[in-house]
Amino acid sequence: MCGLWLYQEGPAIMPSRFDDVWSKMGRAKQHVDDLEAEIIAFHQTDPYHVVVEDDPQTGKRTAKIGSKPAPIPNTVPLILGDAVHTMRASFDYFAYAAVPAPTRQTAFPVPRQNRTPTARDWKSLVEGAVAGASKQLRQALCALQPYPDGSGEFIWLIHHLDAVDKHRLLLTVGIAYELLIFDAAEPLRELADWTKDLPVMPLGIRPAERYPVQEGHHCLPLTPTSLRSTRISSSPLR
Repeated sequence: MCGLWLYQEGPAIMPSRFDDVWSKMGRAKQHVDDLEAEIIAFHQTDPYHVVVEDDPQTGKRTAKIGSKPAPIPNTVPLILGDAVHTMRASFDYFAYAAVPAPTRQTAFPVPRQNRTPTARDWKSLVEGAVAGASKQLRQALCALQPYPDGSGEFIWLIHHLDAVDKHRLLLTVGIAYELLIFDAAEPLRELADWTKDLPVMPLGIRPAERYPVQEGHHCLPLTPTSLRSTRISSSPLR
């Protein structure tokens, strides 16, 4: 007897040709969860330690970076590379499963160029990548627009990151806003009835002027009184 018979109570569950797609996507999600956990663990090490200093002559209190900022661990770009590669592979798994008779050319259509293709070029790419797929699927892929400035641009970004990661480690970078405006009166409105109708008090800060973060950089100058009686809201003005 060659082969293996499995006994199962109840109705038999037929495997779907898309099962491998879901498995691959599940693995990608695991990589994303691992990446999030790694980033949280990094922040828990207090990589940008902030200290508060009082100036006895001016009475001002200043918050500043008290130690050399810790570098981002190499595990972050490594896990990120695993995540984007597995995501990108799951797209091709889907294309291979969706085409009844896939060939070596079967793949999830994503333009390689860093530009928006013409409608004619995009339709031609879709027709070639999933030749033999249903008309509804081809139309859906054409409408998906996984290219720069398209509605599915995030798919192109995953494709691009995967291509980069094949040749070199993905670089993790930081960004800072040029300008943030907050309503400084927001926390004061909660103190008493007579403060609840305070008008908007715009407070602007320029994070980019304090970036990149370095040891000794001043964050916010505050008086001891204001530090005790107010809190900073992270809700920007609308």
